[in-house]
Amino acid sequence: MNDYRILAETINLLKTDEQYIELQSSNEVELINSFEYYRGKNLSQKQYDDILELSSNKEAYLMILLPHLIDFCHFIYQQTKSNQRIYFKSRDCYFIKKLFDAIYPRERQTEYVYMSRKACYTNSAHYKAYIDHLVADTTSLWVDIQGSGDSHVYYFKTNYNFVPQCIFFRQNTLQRANKMTANYESKDYEVLKSFKTHCWRLFEKDFFDDCTEEAFILESLCRAPHASAIDVDQNFQPLFEKSYDLLDKNLHELMIAYGFILDNYWQDSHYKLRSSLADVNQCDSYSQDWNGIAAFDIDETITHDDHGILEEAFNVCNNEQIKVIFITARWDPFYENHNGKLAEILPRFKDLTKHPIDLWFNPLSRKGNDEFNDMYKSKQLDKARAEHNLKREQCILIDNVKSTIDMAKKQGFVNSVCVPNHAKAGITKEALQMINMISKGT
Repeated sequence: MNDYRILAETINLLKTDEQYIELQSSNEVELINSFEYYRGKNLSQKQYDDILELSSNKEAYLMILLPHLIDFCHFIYQQTKSNQRIYFKSRDCYFIKKLFDAIYPRERQTEYVYMSRKACYTNSAHYKAYIDHLVADTTSLWVDIQGSGDSHVYYFKTNYNFVPQCIFFRQNTLQRANKMTANYESKDYEVLKSFKTHCWRLFEKDFFDDCTEEAFILESLCRAPHASAIDVDQNFQPLFEKSYDLLDKNLHELMIAYGFILDNYWQDSHYKLRSSLADVNQCDSYSQDWNGIAAFDIDETITHDDHGILEEAFNVCNNEQIKVIFITARWDPFYENHNGKLAEILPRFKDLTKHPIDLWFNPLSRKGNDEFNDMYKSKQLDKARAEHNLKREQCILIDNVKSTIDMAKKQGFVNSVCVPNHAKAGITKEALQMINMISKGT
């Protein structure tokens, strides 16, 4: 069941589909790989027109959700120990399971489990036998993207008289009307956790509608290349619903987007992708007492030919307990720049600090102008500052764009430094001196 071997036939069918083949042979694939495809989509914070529009462009909206899913992976990691097994429920957890494994390769035991509301209420002997060997591990953690938890409580309480702990990305109350769990005690629900609050929304809206639309959004953006599993056969092979539903529209493009993210965003686990769109959680696995933050812009600041001063700056950060973060206003933090692909450049820096580096990016960069991007970098630094309980005077932003530095100073990061704006400039002695001053609290 591990490693999606059971999905091989389904994925092969997807790859032989005429529409998929047509997509593969078109110029759209090249656009997807360069991310111009995503930039051309309508990704503003305005409310989408309807669920059909969202379903038709879900691979683009996935990029707005991505920072939150990454934070969710960090949260799951924090809630588990190395000897605990993590079960990711189908089908919403297809991508998040792969994402978690990419961020924490071989650090946790994970498995993709076929489970759905229909499967939980089907009363199937085959399905119970399938779940039996999983339930034997009573310390396991179960993960789901969205739901009420009712089917989870119902199935395990009915069949095993206990409920294993489960974490939802966002728990809701949509299923409560079925009354199938009405007689269960509140303590049965105490093992359920929600990463996001009940009223959290990916898109701003003037009213709260009992989370129906947000559930649709999450189900639309977190899909698997198979229909809902309603049971298993005697060999524990999944039995799927015969038809795909409304939210499976544009599934081919979404699968390509999953692959793009997994292939390009996790070249090195030393980097932890962040965005100020995502919530700041005080459960960072790398959190400690820092004396300050040094935020380095990427373009023309760290991506330059002479790394001498940069190495010296990183050594100061190491010695003086200064947190190092990289900041970019770009949509894709692993784009091609004048020195090559950033995914190939970043590993040069991983040995310059013994602490993992947070890489902050901007999934809404296509929306704004230069002023928007300047503000976004200040927001990113402010999120990092808040996460580590530091004052703005203890942080420094080093960038080659004067308007970005002016904005940072306006936002209270008065120690920020602008370096010369050309390709071979990079970190200056002035920036290095300022890092030294911050470390000494002067």
